[in-house]
Amino acid sequence: MEAPRRRMAGLTGPWFSLGQLAKGECMHQYNNHPIYGISILGPEKKWYGRGLIFDAEDKVTEIKRLECPEFAFATEKKAQEHALKLCKKWIDEQRSGIDASSLTHSAPLKAGALSL
Repeated sequence: MEAPRRRMAGLTGPWFSLGQLAKGECMHQYNNHPIYGISILGPEKKWYGRGLIFDAEDKVTEIKRLECPEFAFATEKKAQEHALKLCKKWIDEQRSGIDASSLTHSAPLKAGALSL
């Protein structure tokens, strides 16, 4: 089964590889939240990162998707690392009560989505 396709800054690609998720290759835990750093191959063979954050309690409900299409990386690993940094920053901001007013909101998921 193919992963759903999404559009990101003119890019069309799968959210993630189901094989990656099944093997746990890109899942990390941060403050009890499962987080994923996903890399997406875009035009001109550049990699873009997408961060997925899941609910700390049930571990399966996606609560936030973070993208930063203006940053392109030469390697898949660098894009994944950047996506994980975005996830950690968002979680830290929620825990500390910092208003993320500098972030631009995009189409909502369960609790909303952010586009940096």
